[in-house]
Amino acid sequence: MEYNIQAMIYAFWLSIVTLCFACFIVFKPGYISGKVEKLFTFLYLVLLVCWVIEAFWTTFPGSSPFHVTCNGYFGSWLGVAFSAQLLFFKPPVNPSVQLEEYKEENPSEIAMGSMNKDQDGMVSEPL
Repeated sequence: MEYNIQAMIYAFWLSIVTLCFACFIVFKPGYISGKVEKLFTFLYLVLLVCWVIEAFWTTFPGSSPFHVTCNGYFGSWLGVAFSAQLLFFKPPVNPSVQLEEYKEENPSEIAMGSMNKDQDGMVSEPL
């Protein structure tokens, strides 16, 4: 049986682009704010459409490379699920801002003076 080589190449490069995009989101979360956030929403939509195309192209019977359940089959559909999650459930824009808001709302929980550290670095209750 001959596999669809174009589908395999498309799936490979889509996974590489998605990995680079995910690394950018994880390591540079502060860039996603303001006007750039609308651009990223559009890019999330493009990513979702690309993964849907990839999943249908590579998992249905015929000359598709992942027509049986295997790692590629599940990876294709998980790519659709996670890109949909990225589009509809956006990550926080700036986690440090949320931390500062939490500190302002709950100062007693953050105060380190009222807690003791054990030898292993764990925080215990006041003595």
